[in-house]
Order: sequence, then structure tokens, then C-alpha cells
Amino acid sequence: MIEVAIAADGTVDVRSLPDVARGDEVTVIVTSEVADEVHVHGYDVYADLTPGVPTEFTFTADIPGIFEVELEGSHELLFELEVR
Repeated sequence: MIEVAIAADGTVDVRSLPDVARGDEVTVIVTSEVADEVHVHGYDVYADLTPGVPTEFTFTADIPGIFEVELEGSHELLFELEVR
């Protein structure tokens, strides 16, 4: 599980960035103080963010590589997900 907190000033805190093997299920929980959309590049996973409401999504990491996870509206990089 990957937990991300986004403050109103844009500060990003990522907790529990796991080692991900191909075929693993990845769960991401994002709590944001700003409205935006999370995008997992390469997997075309999108999730809308509502301020103050945790948003959770899960996907199967079946493509190896390094993928950016960003806020779509502000283009803020949250973290890079490496799938081995």
C-alpha cells in the first residue's frame, strides 16, 4: 500500500513506497487538501481527488518499468513507481 498526503501548499508526503514485482496488486491512498486528479502513467489509471476525502484505487502492476504518478491538473510529480 502506498499512502500519499498532499498539503494545500503543494507539499507531498509519500509513505510506504513498497518494492513492487510484476503481477503485484498496488493500492494507492491519496489524501489531498486540493482538488485534482491522480494519474498513473503507463497504466492509464486516473482517480479524482476531493479535498479532505481519502481516495483509494488498486491496479495490477503487470507492466515492468518506472512510471510517474502525478497530479494531472498541476503536473506535480507525487512519486515514481518501479515495477520489477
